[in-house]
Amino acid sequence: MSGKRISKVSIIIPVYNNLQLLKKCISSLCQHRAGAEYELVIVDDGSTEPGMKEYLSNFENVIQQSNQGFIKACNHGAKVAIGEYLLFMNSDIEILHDDWLGRLVMVFEEKKDVGIVGCKLIFPDDTVQHCGMEFSSRHMNFIHRHYRAHKADPRVNQSRYVPAVTGALFMVRRKVWDELNGFDEQYVFGYFEDTDFCMRALEKGWKTYYCASVEMIHHQSATTGGCPSEVWFHNHEIFKQRWIRTGKLCRYPKITACYIVFNEAEFISESLASIYPWVHKIIIVEGCTEYTKQFARPDGSSSDGTVEKIKNFNDPQKKIVLIQGKWKDKTQMRNEYCKHLKGFDYALIVDGDEVWSYREMAKVEELMFREPHVRAFSFGMYEFWKDFTRVNKGVWEQFLGRRTLIKLDKGLKYKDHLTPVTEDGQVIPATLHPEIHFHHYNYCQSDEKIKQKFEYYLKKGTPGFKLNENWYEEVWKAWDKDRVKVESTTGNHPFGGGYTVEYLGDHPEAVRNHPKYQHFLFIRKRSILFTCDLNFQLPFFHRLTPYDVNPLDPFAHDVKVFVLYDFLSHYSKNEIQSILNNLCALLDNQGEIRILEPDAEKITRAFCSRHISISDLNNLLLGNPNHQFGQRKTLLNVSLLKIMLLAGGFSFIQSLDRPDFFLEIRAFKSPIYNIFRHLKGGI
Repeated sequence: MSGKRISKVSIIIPVYNNLQLLKKCISSLCQHRAGAEYELVIVDDGSTEPGMKEYLSNFENVIQQSNQGFIKACNHGAKVAIGEYLLFMNSDIEILHDDWLGRLVMVFEEKKDVGIVGCKLIFPDDTVQHCGMEFSSRHMNFIHRHYRAHKADPRVNQSRYVPAVTGALFMVRRKVWDELNGFDEQYVFGYFEDTDFCMRALEKGWKTYYCASVEMIHHQSATTGGCPSEVWFHNHEIFKQRWIRTGKLCRYPKITACYIVFNEAEFISESLASIYPWVHKIIIVEGCTEYTKQFARPDGSSSDGTVEKIKNFNDPQKKIVLIQGKWKDKTQMRNEYCKHLKGFDYALIVDGDEVWSYREMAKVEELMFREPHVRAFSFGMYEFWKDFTRVNKGVWEQFLGRRTLIKLDKGLKYKDHLTPVTEDGQVIPATLHPEIHFHHYNYCQSDEKIKQKFEYYLKKGTPGFKLNENWYEEVWKAWDKDRVKVESTTGNHPFGGGYTVEYLGDHPEAVRNHPKYQHFLFIRKRSILFTCDLNFQLPFFHRLTPYDVNPLDPFAHDVKVFVLYDFLSHYSKNEIQSILNNLCALLDNQGEIRILEPDAEKITRAFCSRHISISDLNNLLLGNPNHQFGQRKTLLNVSLLKIMLLAGGFSFIQSLDRPDFFLEIRAFKSPIYNIFRHLKGGI
């Protein structure tokens, strides 16, 4: 290799395992004449693969660091590099021809306004992976131009200025690199740092260029194993906050959040906090109606401190507009906020006891860009019952469809409390996205609030509520004494039917200081939640790294219980055994695994007695048919599961009956249970 003493270019290769690909990369580097002097800097990011350290000992300029990720490896390598130009090359790149480096250097020397250069990257099948990147508002991201076109396609064989290039092979002037302080380490793992750098360079007047005459093979993601979803989401959020929500890359829609509230003190602060970063304005119409004036103060305002909470809410950007009064009904209240929507693109309709998680709001944001033609969106919800540990199912799930995000280009007013129409009176159609959820704490309030709510609907004559005028005493109060009896006879919904199940997700960030959340944590026993439901972001069980789980934050350092929900649904027997072995190795001696599986007998009985619908039956027994994995791959019986747990290293196993539609299997790794098992003679 040439040029260690008089290097014009520093080639920096971050390395993490995948020795064979690295050897192919280095071999191609040695095989092809570069056309420019260079030094080679290899940064080993904590590789553990056998043979890697021995191979790297053959090179003079190798930097060792603990596993800190691609971005820090690049920045570390740049600090010791001496070249006038820095070329960052993934270890899964394969060089194909001579004079490749000289051509890249020539771009900088001929085009003084260029700060960054990239080249053509192809897959082994001769289709294009990269020929420059362009921004897509639909994806809220930069995407590859002419992705998977043939490498001979004329569109990919013309050099040109482009908005950005990939970091897989990324060449930059040293002075530009130093001016921008390298890749931004707020990004982790290695996604979005390259396009972010190109945008920051452009702000400083430096352009990005695609050199079509340099062609290489990229064995894409072979060196990283892909990106954990939590990390990708984290990086995308930083990118969106910096470049999209600021309007620098595209026009960002202006959203107004619209509330009608009365006696909503329990969750109004949490609700406002959950949507505050996403909206430009918040209109709150507050006060009693003809049907709730007996619960109001003399001036018609809320009597539970709602107004005080709104006025004391931290509103640094002065987004909140509070409109107070006495109102005829909720329809009049809704039409009041409609008078203040001029100049906005969307109305986000929120109740005072609805809270959004950051991730779910990000999905809503992406919908606006992906489906700008849609007039209104409706979403799913988690309807909680009594506290944060149980959610309502069955008949409760039939009441989806409220238009939550409404486009305002044709105006907005309300025909009745729940029916938005355009300015000319046309009902606004909606597209339902049940995979996106908000958290609804309507039935998590005090007995007195629930009683007031029920009396309001009775007095107003709302259809359905008169079917069970004694619901408050016979259902709401009776449920605390005998949940199973209530749910198996009348059901818990005011109209009849309905049941509750244990909630296995987490709650939005905005409610995590609420007393009910602390109770939720106590009930959960500091669990890490594993699930095959993609709404919870499926963990990659076979690796089980810190990025693969989402522990409840306050107890991330002290986990004792793993909850695996529905994990038998979509995995083979061998995959399940591997999962169990890994979990057993992770747990300490006080560890426990809880596995919830549908109890077919209970579910069938409930269906025959008309307590659940045919769709509930199918979902409980077979899983959601819209699930990416389709129907269940395997249904293991309890006996086989016990055998697999014993083979996985667990010493005591219990099968517990539950009052809902699930059977709970608990597997312990505690020495105490070893003794108990011995005394009792086994399972």
